[in-house]
Amino acid sequence: MINGSNWSYENIPMIDSTSSIRKHNTLDDLSMAYNITKLNNNNDYYYNIKNSSSKIYSVSTVRNDASELFTRGKNLVDESKSGLLQSKTAISSDDKKVSASAKEGASNKTYSVEVKNIAKYQSNRSSDVNAYDKTTFNQGDNTFTISYNGKAIDISFKVDAGDNNEKALNNMTSAVNNSNAGVKASIIKDSKTNLMYMRIDSNETGKSNSFQIVDKVGNAVSSVGVNNKIQEAADANCNINGVNYISKTNNISLDNGKVNLNLKESTESSIKIAVKNDTNKIKSGIENFLNSYNKFSSDIQNNDLDSNILKSSSSAIKRNEYRLKNIGITINEDNSLTIDKKKFNDAIENDDERVKNVFSGYTGIGNKITNAARAVEINPNIVVQVNQNIGYNNNYAVMQSTLQQGSFLNLMR
Repeated sequence: MINGSNWSYENIPMIDSTSSIRKHNTLDDLSMAYNITKLNNNNDYYYNIKNSSSKIYSVSTVRNDASELFTRGKNLVDESKSGLLQSKTAISSDDKKVSASAKEGASNKTYSVEVKNIAKYQSNRSSDVNAYDKTTFNQGDNTFTISYNGKAIDISFKVDAGDNNEKALNNMTSAVNNSNAGVKASIIKDSKTNLMYMRIDSNETGKSNSFQIVDKVGNAVSSVGVNNKIQEAADANCNINGVNYISKTNNISLDNGKVNLNLKESTESSIKIAVKNDTNKIKSGIENFLNSYNKFSSDIQNNDLDSNILKSSSSAIKRNEYRLKNIGITINEDNSLTIDKKKFNDAIENDDERVKNVFSGYTGIGNKITNAARAVEINPNIVVQVNQNIGYNNNYAVMQSTLQQGSFLNLMR
């Protein structure tokens, strides 16, 4: 057993200005070992303890690598409809008239879309009046009613003696916008001519959101003609693959919500919407995963850490060497992976199932690599080597220090 009561912290590194290793008891074993080394003059032992403390930094780096690799890997190997390899995109032959989007798991399919008419808001526009002329609104309280979707809302505002059109219309506009009457009002003014008008639009498209506006007390509505409709509310009407759709909005949901169409204009001929694999997203995700793996593997090996954690990953990669080569990925001597972008792009574009099989499933490399990353993320001290040739007591102290380092690294997460 190793005993001691006075620990020296001389020359022990700090993680940063606010987080000292000392706070987490990691130094107890290191400092104890440092003092005993002076007494025993055990060069092998001193080297291993010193090396152990320096590895705190390299292990911290590798743990960060592992966290990034695990995050990218778990999305890649996810075989559900939300996984990276299920990423989809929707391409429109004319996105100025019909645009589209697709979520993970959407079926690869082509839709033929004909738009008879799009959904519209109701719009009312008053006549033009001079902003600075005295208003023709009745003086005192003015009340008007807006009816929509089976509801009737009374809205009131006050007109003072001498109010001009600008003040009266602004007060009326504020009253509408504070009313929760299913509409919104705005004032449009020409600063050169001082002419202005009021506009009232339904908040949402569709026939069910049409409205009526009439005077109840006073003449605010009739005096400026704000009940004049310039656009009727309308439902969208379109035909998709021979099926007719009526909607109060211009958003049409297909494939159980995984495909969405946005109708923008009526069409004279059909618009083609192609839903297919999002090769750009898949390609980027795989490239990021391989780059993270290369960094993870390189930092373990270059910092003289225990590379046993990489054995299952390396074995899986070797077993898949032929399949990797066929999709443009080469295994280097250090087990890092290099991508031939042209060949890789061609494989994703033309044989996505082959690409999926290399990375997902029991025989793919994705799970092996991701599991290794997760193991290091959870317990980073497993990549710290212990020299088997330095004696039982010394070895015990080094292992205890290593365990403390693992706890400390987890506290820093």
